Amino acid sequence: MTESVGREILAFLADGGYRPSDTAALETKVPLGTQVSFGEEEDIDVGNLEDFDFAEAEIAIFAAFGGNFPPLCRQGGGQRL
Repeated sequence: MTESVGREILAFLADGGYRPSDTAALETKVPLGTQVSFGEEEDIDVGNLEDFDFAEAEIAIFAAFGGNFPPLCRQGGGQRL
């Protein structure tokens, strides 16, 4: 989520009224303590994608497809749209 597409997705969610507390920004191999802007006034922590439990998510938006993460999301209960 630290690349430009991920930042734009987060800005779109913030503009749409989503709360930072309901949003998980994830990235592979992210250094501990990394944050990313959520809208113009807030920052949120970036979590490690490999450790995220997709069963806790209602929706998942991927900025880039690759690796095993979309299938892992579906194993956690996600459905492909």
